[in-house]
Amino acid sequence: LVRYYFKLRHGLDLPDYQIGNDTADLLRFTRATGWRRAGADRQDEDLVTMTGLAGRHIGVTVATDEGLGLLHAIGNNRLGQVVWQPFETLVGYRNLETWRRACI
Repeated sequence: LVRYYFKLRHGLDLPDYQIGNDTADLLRFTRATGWRRAGADRQDEDLVTMTGLAGRHIGVTVATDEGLGLLHAIGNNRLGQVVWQPFETLVGYRNLETWRRACI
């Protein structure tokens, strides 16, 4: 979803990366693509990584008329959907980290 979003919006070809539990792989990916950890002050088009019941998870911060929320995929490998959720409704996720690209 993240790769598709940035390809459509900005023509960026982000490398394929499956978020696993290996933090070292995540750090290599972010350094190679220009993403840096940001503070808790989320902005439009920041990435947010987190841990959920099914493991590591990622989404894109998107600004709408309702405010900032997270565009992400929910479901399982067989059936899922893409949703936008206000951050205050993200239940069951922890260890949220915000990542920002230096320039798009």
